[in-house]
Amino acid sequence: MPIFASLVMLLASAAAIPSTGLTRRQAASRAAELWAAHCAEVAADTIAPLPRTAQLDSVRTARWHLPDSLEPAADMLFAFGSNGSAPADGYPFYLYIHGSGPRDMEFATGLQLTRNWAEALPEGSAWFVPRIPNEGKYYRWWHQSKQWAWERLLRRIMADNTFNPDRIYLLGISEGGYGSQRLASFYADYFAAVGPMAGGEPLVNNPADNLRNTPFSLLTGSNDTMFGRNLLTAYVGETLDSLAALWPGDYIHRVELQQGRGHGIDYSPTVPWLSRFTRRTSPRRITWEDYSMDGRRRSAFANIEPLTRPQSDDARVRYDLTIDSLTNSIILNVDSVAYTTLEAEPMFGVPVRISRDFTPVTSGKVRIYLDDTMLDLDRPVNVTLNGRKLPAVSAPRTADDLSRSLALWADPRRLYPASVTLAW
Repeated sequence: MPIFASLVMLLASAAAIPSTGLTRRQAASRAAELWAAHCAEVAADTIAPLPRTAQLDSVRTARWHLPDSLEPAADMLFAFGSNGSAPADGYPFYLYIHGSGPRDMEFATGLQLTRNWAEALPEGSAWFVPRIPNEGKYYRWWHQSKQWAWERLLRRIMADNTFNPDRIYLLGISEGGYGSQRLASFYADYFAAVGPMAGGEPLVNNPADNLRNTPFSLLTGSNDTMFGRNLLTAYVGETLDSLAALWPGDYIHRVELQQGRGHGIDYSPTVPWLSRFTRRTSPRRITWEDYSMDGRRRSAFANIEPLTRPQSDDARVRYDLTIDSLTNSIILNVDSVAYTTLEAEPMFGVPVRISRDFTPVTSGKVRIYLDDTMLDLDRPVNVTLNGRKLPAVSAPRTADDLSRSLALWADPRRLYPASVTLAW
């Protein structure tokens, strides 16, 4: 079951609205019922609760115990606070993850930085500042244990109208820069924008394609040579520049090397840049490289749910989906992805430049979720798969699709009343 799965099966059993063939109005009514019940369930959930926010200048801390099966003795201390009054549409929400020094020192530094950033914003904001549960080999923000925490955090924030679900931001410094860069690609469909600092990851760890529709800032010192951070940052910039030239407006980014700086850079530009953006919901073009991070894959991304998956953890599949409302069409290309290292950083062997080869996937099964803002669901949907036109299909609105999409994403913007399943 996906981590977001909840008691939606109970809700789906209600008989007030039929489970198939819903009208647009019935689907909207059913979605509202499901979401209200989901929010009540989240509010009553005692696993990984959030305290009420306090002002950032009077720190309120709490802890979550992460599953022992994922990381032993992992208590994640965090501060959770707000600054100023909530805007009418809810607080923008910032998740900040710290660097890899002694964790208490890094946590204290993070609290001061977030206070400074919050005070510089022209509006109220909410902040979640965690402390790494364990040092040593567990000092990574992208491990499965932290994925467990982030998904529960997103679930709670999405279900609480104190916060704006379309203004969730992620940023981090150093080890937190690595972590936020990896998480940016893995969870791109949740974030309004992401801003790693003093990082620089190989693109094999954070595929740039996934940042379509998610603004991305990466600031690194030009003299930050350890692990090739400056080289990696430059290559990320080149890659995103190329994608942005091919697809204007889709790959918004700012990747800069701060001249003369080493690992310590000016952090002040990141939060103002991030805060300019709101999440792009229901985009018409989605690109998702499905990959394993710490031995785990996403159950679904954007509006795409793979129903068959690669057997190997190393295998990667890229889904490229276009939704064309003019022709009432979905156009999907599905390719396997193979990486080749072209250039490695000389001291540590970190892959700096890579090439990718794409091969059409010859068999598979995938479900594409749809709503009435995307296509006319009362008309047949035209389908093109890997360049081959298929017979048109119907996409009836159903309670089952609403329940499934709620279980997959727990997102008020992704309660999809319809879907198309493609098998080839």
